[in-house]
This record gives sequence, structure tokens and C-alpha cells, in this order.
Amino acid sequence: MRFEIKFPLIHRFNNYRGITFGRANDPELIFENGIFYLKGHNGSGKSTFLSMLALLQGNIGRSSFNSGGKIKYGKYDYHSKSFNFIKASEIREREFCIFTQEIFFLPNLTLYENKKILTGIKNSALKNKNEYPDTLSGGWRQSSFISMILQEKMNVWFLDEPFNNLDRENTGRFWELLRQAYKKQPKVIFLIDHRLNNDAEKANSPFFKFYYDLHVSTQNLMAKNDKQIESRAIAIYKIIDHEGFIKKQIYG
Repeated sequence: MRFEIKFPLIHRFNNYRGITFGRANDPELIFENGIFYLKGHNGSGKSTFLSMLALLQGNIGRSSFNSGGKIKYGKYDYHSKSFNFIKASEIREREFCIFTQEIFFLPNLTLYENKKILTGIKNSALKNKNEYPDTLSGGWRQSSFISMILQEKMNVWFLDEPFNNLDRENTGRFWELLRQAYKKQPKVIFLIDHRLNNDAEKANSPFFKFYYDLHVSTQNLMAKNDKQIESRAIAIYKIIDHEGFIKKQIYG
């Protein structure tokens, strides 16, 4: 699948603060099949940018504050008047795998019930599906969450610091599932993982190729002149050897 993004993209968190994503020389950015690594300081807007692509935040069904910015995924224009939160939910359920920093379960529900509600997937291919997450060990909770969220049929994977709460065994399992899924069906994968920053910066890296950069600014919307509070950058790299890159993460 294909993402087409036109800048500037503006998102308002509330009536007091907004964030703008832009590019200096090219107002458009395209993501097609591949693994894309996002690098930037904490608070640079990486997670917000992915959340907008994943239909978790942003101006769904509305223009980007007359900026001309927009996001398209395949035939779907996130900002068209015919697009709404119901369609957004359907796309997330059918197309997107979203793995965030926190491992969480809905309380008082079994693993199977959690999977059905959180992912919309009703098959029961889960070990201990009738167990309650709170009764499981930390390792089993991690393993169950991975099995719930990582679905190889999904066309787009959003992986935002997914290893923060995984032990070594489940981190290896995560990478192996990703390897198998990508090998079976190429997809768009977005990855944020601060541990890889140094590898991405290395000259002549066998895995990372600089793709694009984004300029990010945060505004104080209460100021009369929309005063800029902070300006940062996000560097985007494309992984050029998927198999080799993933094997390195598994085996070192």
C-alpha cells in the first residue's frame, strides 16, 4: 500500500498548543512497501506523526486548517468530507497493526475478549485464551500481547518503541514474527526505536539509507502572532536490506 502526504500538516492538541510538520524543499512525501525508521529527540513529534498516519490523531474528515496539507492512504483521503471516524476505525481494524510503547489489557476481560475488542479479530489462535491477563507472569503477558497485536495480514505496521517493555526472549520473538510477516507479504512498516539511533547515523551503513527529513514546530496558539515555541527535526531512514537488518536484531 501507499501513503501520500502533502505538507504542511497541522495538528492541534487543544486550544492552546499545535504542531506543524513540514519539509523545506519538497511539499510531498510518499511511503510505499518497506521499513522506515524515524529518528529524533524525545518530544520531536515522531509518535504524533505516526499517530496521524495511523488515524489515532489528526483532522479526520476535516482540512488541515486550510494549510493544504493532507494524508492519503491508498484511495482514502483522511481529510475529505466523506471520510469519518467510522471509516477510520474500519481501516485501522482491517489494515493497521499498531504496537505502542505500553503493553496494556482491558481489565476484567480474558485474553480472547481483549483480542476481539482491541483488534476486531475474532479467531481464537491464542494460548491461554480464557485466562485473565492479571493472572499471568510478565513474560506470558508480553507473549500474549505480541500474539494479539502482530497480525501478518495487516498491510501497515506502526511500531513505536515496541521493545521498551519486552524481555530479551520476547524481543527476539517479535523480530522473528516481523521477519516472517514481511517475507510472506511486503508491507509498510514504521519503526521508532531509540536503541538504533547510533546505527542509523553511521556512514556507509549496510542497512540504513537516509530517506527524508521533517521539520517540526510547536506553536502557542494563544499568542497573537502564533509564536513558535520550539523547532525540531525528524530524520527518516529506509532499511535497504530487510532480511539482514532483522537477522542482526535477532542474532546480533
